[in-house]
Amino acid sequence: MRASVKKIYASFGPDALVAFWLGVWWICNLFQAGFTELANDEAYYHMFAENISWGYFDHPPMTALLVWLGEHLFGGEFGVRFFFTLLQPLYLFVFWRIIRPSDADRRDAGLFVMLSAATLMLQLYGFIAVPDGPLMMTAALFLLTFKWFTEGRRAAWLWMGVAMALMAYSKYHGALVVLFALAATPPRVFLRPTLYLSGAVALLLLVPHFVWQYEHDWASLAYHLAGRNSVFRPGYVAEYLLNLLVVFNPFFVPLYVRSWIAVKPQNAVERSLKFIPAAFIVFFLLSTLRGYVQPQWVIVAVFGLLYTLFTYARRHPRTRRYLMRMGWVTLALIALTRLVMIFNPLGIRYEVFDNRTSYGEIAEIADGRPVVFRHGYAVAAKYAFYTGGEAYC
Repeated sequence: MRASVKKIYASFGPDALVAFWLGVWWICNLFQAGFTELANDEAYYHMFAENISWGYFDHPPMTALLVWLGEHLFGGEFGVRFFFTLLQPLYLFVFWRIIRPSDADRRDAGLFVMLSAATLMLQLYGFIAVPDGPLMMTAALFLLTFKWFTEGRRAAWLWMGVAMALMAYSKYHGALVVLFALAATPPRVFLRPTLYLSGAVALLLLVPHFVWQYEHDWASLAYHLAGRNSVFRPGYVAEYLLNLLVVFNPFFVPLYVRSWIAVKPQNAVERSLKFIPAAFIVFFLLSTLRGYVQPQWVIVAVFGLLYTLFTYARRHPRTRRYLMRMGWVTLALIALTRLVMIFNPLGIRYEVFDNRTSYGEIAEIADGRPVVFRHGYAVAAKYAFYTGGEAYC
C-alpha cells in the first residue's frame, strides 16, 4: 500500500503536484474553520448574511452571499467559513497557471506551494470569512482573463468584464487592481475597442449595486472617501510598515525586494504583476496620512510578490534552498499558532477565544433583554451569533 502511494505521488506532474498540496492545505483550513471561534469582523459579515442585499454600508455583497450559502449547508463557524476555505486553493491554482513556466518541473511546483504556504497573510486569510478571500479569487480570474486579452484570445474581453464586476462585488479595492494592471500595459492596448466593451460589460453587471447605492444615498462611497478619515499620526506609518514586514514573512522580505529589482517581465500580465505590489504598497502608505491602514488591504500585492520571488528563485539554486529551509521553519511556527487558535493552552484573551463562555455570561445577566455594547458594532454582532440574543452598539 505504501509503495503504491509513493508510486502514484511520484507520477504527479507539476500541475497535479500543485493541486495535491493545495488540497492538503485546504483540508487543514477546513479543520481550522470548524474548530476556531469567529473573529469580530466575521460575526459582522454574518449579520450581513441574515439580510441578503445588493449592497451594505461599507462593503459590497459577495461576502454576505458566501456566508449565507455556507450557513445553508452547514452550521456554526464551519458554515460561515466554508466557501472562503474553498476559494484559496482555487485562486492559487489559477495563479499558478498564470505564472507557470513552459518548462516547469516538480521542483518548481514545490517551490510555488512553499512560497504560498509560508506567506503569513495567505495562511490567515485562507479560512476566515472576510472580503479578502473573494477579492483574491476574483483578482486571480481578472489576471487570467487579462492575460487572455493581451494574447488576443476570442471573447477574452467578455470574461474580463465579468471578472471586473465580480471583483467589485467582492471588495471595492478591486478597482485598484484594474487601474494598476492597466497602468503597466503598453499604450497600444488602449487602442483596442474590446477593452472598452469589457468595461461596459462590468458596468452593466454592476447596475443592481449602483441602484442600491443610489437608493441609500451612496453610503459606501461617502464612508470610504470621507467617513473613515481621522487625524494623521506618525504611528500609523510605522505600524503599517511593520505590519508589511510581518504579513509577507520577515524571512522573505529582503528577497522580495531583491527579486523585484532583478526580474524582467516578458509579457503584459507579468509587467502588471511586477507593478501591482509597488503600487499597492505606495498607495496605502499614502493612505496612512488619513487614518489607520489595515495590513490585509494590500493582500493583492501577494500575487506580484509571489511572481517575482518564484521567477527569481527558480533560476538561483542558493536562493531556492534558503527559501525552502525558511519555509519549513515558517510552517512549523504556523502549525503551533494554528493549534493555539484552536485549544488556547496559554489562556490568551483575544477575539477568537472563549466567545461562547464570555457572551453566554452576558446573556445570562441580560435574561432575554437587549444588550447595548459601548465599543464596536462587530462585538454586538458576535453576541447575537453566539447567544441568539438581541444586541446593539
